[in-house]
Amino acid sequence: MSDSYHLFGKQFTPSQGLHNYNVFRNEVLLSVKSVSAEVHTKFNSASNIEELIEGTQSTYSALLGKVIDDCVNCLNKNNIFDLDKKLFFDTHVKQYKLKFEEVHDTLVDRYESILENEAEKDAYRTARRQGRSRWVGFTDQGRLDAGINNAAMGALHGTVNILGKIGSSIGASMKKSAIFNDHELRTALVEAALSDARALHYTLAARFKAKGGQVTTISSENVRKAGYMLENLDIKADREHALTTIIEMLELNPYNFEIYEYLLRKFDDRNGEVTALATAFGLAERIENYKQDLLQRYFDVLPKDTLEEAKKSKGELATLCEALAIKEDNCTKEMDNIIIECKHKCALEIFESMPKSTEEEAFLVKDAIIAFCQKEELGEDTPAMAKIHAVLAQIDQDIRTVEGIIFETREIASQARLDKSSIEEIITSIPLIFKGDFSALSDKIKSGSFNDKIEALYLKYVDDTVAEFDKKLNLAKNYAYKKQNNKKFSGGFKNLFSDVKNLLGSTNEEETWKELTHDGKFSLEDVDSDQASPSSLSISGYPLKMESKKRKLFAGWGSNNEDTSVSHAGSTNPPPVATTADTDLPNNSYEAGQTVFARYAKGNTYYPGTISAVNGSQVDIAFLDGDKETMPAGDVLALQKALSTLKLQGNFNKGFSWYSGKISKTEPLTMQYDDGDVEQIELKQLRGTL
Repeated sequence: MSDSYHLFGKQFTPSQGLHNYNVFRNEVLLSVKSVSAEVHTKFNSASNIEELIEGTQSTYSALLGKVIDDCVNCLNKNNIFDLDKKLFFDTHVKQYKLKFEEVHDTLVDRYESILENEAEKDAYRTARRQGRSRWVGFTDQGRLDAGINNAAMGALHGTVNILGKIGSSIGASMKKSAIFNDHELRTALVEAALSDARALHYTLAARFKAKGGQVTTISSENVRKAGYMLENLDIKADREHALTTIIEMLELNPYNFEIYEYLLRKFDDRNGEVTALATAFGLAERIENYKQDLLQRYFDVLPKDTLEEAKKSKGELATLCEALAIKEDNCTKEMDNIIIECKHKCALEIFESMPKSTEEEAFLVKDAIIAFCQKEELGEDTPAMAKIHAVLAQIDQDIRTVEGIIFETREIASQARLDKSSIEEIITSIPLIFKGDFSALSDKIKSGSFNDKIEALYLKYVDDTVAEFDKKLNLAKNYAYKKQNNKKFSGGFKNLFSDVKNLLGSTNEEETWKELTHDGKFSLEDVDSDQASPSSLSISGYPLKMESKKRKLFAGWGSNNEDTSVSHAGSTNPPPVATTADTDLPNNSYEAGQTVFARYAKGNTYYPGTISAVNGSQVDIAFLDGDKETMPAGDVLALQKALSTLKLQGNFNKGFSWYSGKISKTEPLTMQYDDGDVEQIELKQLRGTL
């Protein structure tokens, strides 16, 4: 008895013949579906072309055997017993062409083309014909029984053995690989095999009809007529006309899926009537996939950049899900995730927009984030909450930190600050003039009851100050000793030079000598007691110079590649410098914009610069390091002359040390140092003496 289907107030009752045909069709589709996954797996499990040819054929044979077995059982249930499996298959292939055979022939034909000679081709074709007769007609057994898979594989064994021996050349192997990796061909094999299996329902229905049963098959004329009616049915047609036309089309061809698409677009599926009808005619999977596709397309165009948009779009998505009777979908889950992300962004915006430089402000931010999370049911485990907790933790640590020391509690830190103030009062109460004063300061600090860490900090400061003073004092002794004895400084002078630069600041030789010996008034014995004071050396208060002037004020102290004697023993005057006559240059040979080397501060060292103006015999120089000076033209050397005549030194690797060398190339400017090093150098890294 035929079932009836409700459709938006109308009723569709298929004829008994259509009902019976649909029952047989669904029986076969269900049988095919039960093994389709296994078919896909086996068709894709082959590791080479030989396995693909043999394996797909045997899998196809087993597939047909299983579905034919189900078809014969269905006939038996309807009291039809005159067909066994072999006869059923023979009847089917007389009416319907096997698609798999056609696609499989394409595969084998391509493989056959790899054969390298006619003898091989003839042997292969003979084995192939013998194998096919057993595979298609089952003439070997006369019956398709449980051993069909083994029988089919045995029939093909000789063919495959020949195939496996084909093409020993590299070219043949490459062709085999190309065939094996043809994804489209492999997909066509799978689809053809499943299509052939599904087509068995035609023979099942025909046999039932031949035995007097009512069966209405779907003719090509009915398919065309139903399709034409659908093409002319406007989506805007009135409800009554649309439903009447739809029911007429269903009677003609209920398997036209476009009918169900129209129903979903025109109406909805709130009551599940469209899904129930599609399921009855074996279209359950397609109708669900189509619904999900509609939902995804709608989801893709919905605005969801802000929290407000995402919430509104979720409501619209829920409305569509209800209309399509969709209970579970990925789009709704994704929209929920988007809403959560938007909520996190809003919480972060609260964090970013509010001041939080003080602890009080930071707690206000935290309260605002908590209030938002509670309102949005977000929970407090959010990036914004993590950030404000980090800010509060840093503020707390800052409060517990005194002089770089992090204390366990704020109370201990507060007491440490009081101790710090007390120690600093002690420091200001003791005049730190002589070295022994520092020992008194250390004892005074130790006598107090101060925090251990703060006390240790200041005691280290005292010890470091004394150690630094001793280091400077020893430096002064060493310098004074060598000065008084007119000693050559040898390599030790280089180290002394570096120490003086680092510890005393930048001075020229005469100024440094005065600083170290207290204007020349004390000797080696004068600095050999605890009565020596930092102020007597004027070290701590000596003014620092610009880095560019450091280089110039140290000019003439010697180089890093040769021993240098202190010039003019017993004198505190600087060494003599080159005169105008030494340069032998005309006053009118320069012009503004010209790159030159010029003698800085009437010393004996020349530095690179640019002429900014020429006023008679006076030249304005802008040194490349930023200094400016007006000087006689005789103190200026043209660039090429300077590079060729000056005893050049280079500022190696742009550091603080100067090394002697020569210019080996001008493009690019390259310095070859006397110790063998070579580097590309900028002009401002050079200086020289005559």
